[in-house]
Amino acid sequence: MKKVLITGATGFVGSLLTRYLEVSKDVKSILGLTQQVAVTSRCSKTIYVTCDIRSRVLLLELIKDYQPDYIFHLAAKSKVDSSYDDPDSCYSVNIIGTEALVSAILNVKLAIPSFQPTVILSSSSEVYSFSSSLITEESVISPRSPYGVSKYAQELILARLQDSGLRVVCYRFFNHSGPGRAPVYIDTSTALAIAKGEKKNKSITLRFSTLKAVRDFLDVRDAVAAYQLPLRYPSLTGAFNVCSGYGLSLRDLVDSFVKVTQLDVEIIESQNLLIPTHGGSLVGSSEKLYKHTSWKPIFEYCVDTSPVILSDMRSRVDSGEFAM
Repeated sequence: MKKVLITGATGFVGSLLTRYLEVSKDVKSILGLTQQVAVTSRCSKTIYVTCDIRSRVLLLELIKDYQPDYIFHLAAKSKVDSSYDDPDSCYSVNIIGTEALVSAILNVKLAIPSFQPTVILSSSSEVYSFSSSLITEESVISPRSPYGVSKYAQELILARLQDSGLRVVCYRFFNHSGPGRAPVYIDTSTALAIAKGEKKNKSITLRFSTLKAVRDFLDVRDAVAAYQLPLRYPSLTGAFNVCSGYGLSLRDLVDSFVKVTQLDVEIIESQNLLIPTHGGSLVGSSEKLYKHTSWKPIFEYCVDTSPVILSDMRSRVDSGEFAM
C-alpha cells in the first residue's frame, strides 16, 4: 500500500481526488496540503496540514518526515482571466511554489537515496495555441495567458525530477468541471445566475465577452479517474492530454443550462479586448493516454455534467451559501 501527498488537497479537484483515494485499496495514507486552517478529515486515512506551497522549509520538513510514494501537485492559481489581472500572484504560486516543491523533493532524495516518489503534475491545455484540428502532445507549445505560461513553466521545472531519475506524469487537462466548483467559470457562473433567478422568480441577463470560442469540456469524475492511473500503471510517464476529444462552443455550453429552466434568459455578448484568449478552438486528443491505459471519458458534458452542476447550484442557493 502506498503513501500519497496531495498539494491543493481541499480545492475543487483535490478534494474529489482525496475522496476517491481514501477508498482505494492501493492507498495506505494521504497527507493533504492546504491553505485552509484547521481542516478536519472525514477519513482516518487522511491528515491535512496547512502549508503555503511556496514555504520551502515546511515542504522540506513534511516530505522528509512523510516520504510519500506518490505526489499529486494540484496547488495553483487556476483561473485564466484572473491571471491577466494579477500575473504576479499567478507566477508566484504556480512557478515559485512548484520550484519550492521540486527543491524539497530533490533535497530529500539526496539525503535519502531510497526516496523515489512518482510525481503527477496538473498542467493545462493552456500551454497550447489554438488549432482547427485536434491537439496532440506533439502540437505547438505556445501559451497565450500568464496562466498558460505558468503551467508550462511548471512542466519545465519538473524536468529536473526526470533528470534525477524520478518518474513524472504530466497531465495537460482541458476544461473539466462538476458540482462543487466555484462560480467563477462560465458554466458554474451561468448555473448560479439561473439558480438565483429561479429562487427570485425573476428573468435574468447573462453577459459574456464572447460565446464563439470552441472548447473541450470534461467531467471532473473522468479527470479524477485519470489522476489515479499512475498507481495502476507503473510504466506510465511523460506528458498526456486529458480531454473529451469533442469541441463544444461556449454558446452551446450556456444553452445546455438555459434550456432546462423556465426563466426568461437574455444573453449579451461584449468582446473583452483585454483578455484575448477566448477566441479560436482548443480541442484535444487523448489517444496517447488511451493507448497506454485504455482511459477514455465516460461522461458527456451536456448530458451528464451540466445537469448536476445546475442541481448543485440550486441546492447551494437554497442553503444560503450565496448572497441574493
